[in-house]
Amino acid sequence: MKANKSITQTNDLHIDDEELKNLCLIEIEKFLQENGRSLKEFPCLPYPKFTEAYNFENRFVADELNYNKDEMLKIHEELVCCLTLEQDGVYKNVLNVVLSDNGGFFFLYGFGGTEKTYVWNTLSAALRSRGFIVLNVASSGIASLLLPGGRTAHSRFSILISINEISTCNLRQGSPKAESLKKASLIIWDEAPMLNKHCFEALDRSLNDIMKTRSTYGYDIPFGGKVVYLSCDTSRRSDEDSGVNAEWFTSEFLNDYKCSGIPKHQIKLKVGVPIMLIRNIDQVAGLCNGTRMIVNVLTKYIIVATVLNGNTMGETTFIPRMSLTPSNADIRFKFQRRQFPVTFVLQ
Repeated sequence: MKANKSITQTNDLHIDDEELKNLCLIEIEKFLQENGRSLKEFPCLPYPKFTEAYNFENRFVADELNYNKDEMLKIHEELVCCLTLEQDGVYKNVLNVVLSDNGGFFFLYGFGGTEKTYVWNTLSAALRSRGFIVLNVASSGIASLLLPGGRTAHSRFSILISINEISTCNLRQGSPKAESLKKASLIIWDEAPMLNKHCFEALDRSLNDIMKTRSTYGYDIPFGGKVVYLSCDTSRRSDEDSGVNAEWFTSEFLNDYKCSGIPKHQIKLKVGVPIMLIRNIDQVAGLCNGTRMIVNVLTKYIIVATVLNGNTMGETTFIPRMSLTPSNADIRFKFQRRQFPVTFVLQ
């Protein structure tokens, strides 16, 4: 038997040096864009020529627009109907400013448990259902997981680890990350007070550069005219707290934290129950630590009570909701709790 000879046809594939160089540059650009950079940031290097086969999108912009509008609209309709009057006022105020494209800087204060995250989710769904870009960030990694599409502020804005009063974010004009900030309609920053003030100043300078508002307006328009909605939680940090891990300071952690001289996060009171002051409010009027009272009227900001002991026994007094900070030197971090300075006691 004769063996059949197989005939192999070899095609001569040839890529000239210029085309090979362009393909290499395309691969480099792809790698850089995946990491938030671009060859455009390096003037000493050539930029590739893209054909229709290589239609690169800004990954940061694409990710923020990759939301199903119908699904976002459904989520928004479910959330907005459950807003309280106070939450609805905040929601409408911010939404109107974004839709009118006027820019604005908002600061929302609320202790843990006031459903700030619910407001963030409602605003995010409302704007994303309309095709707007919303950047949700938080000062800690754990808190960012509670926000839809959330990331840490350092990651989103490329904030430097070692920062001072003249720092800017590591954002270059024309880079993919800078372009995503330029196209953003709303920036929500949760747990804002947990970071050094220089972080916000750095973002302010960088956004003024990116939006090119510095030369015309200076710093009269905060954050380059972007709508920023900062959340003020109850933790506070100072320079001496630099050794404390910021990710510990979640709302859940602070709400559960107990220390001497600070009331509980949640106090269940009703008219007729006995209470005791745990702070000196007015010693002349007999309102000092240990004063016992009985509740007459409960409001959101004031407790009306009758004093049960001391020189002012039988008198009616008013106890305000206060911002209280622990004075215990052993606590390595600073935080603030806004609550009535009282505790429930048994008769």
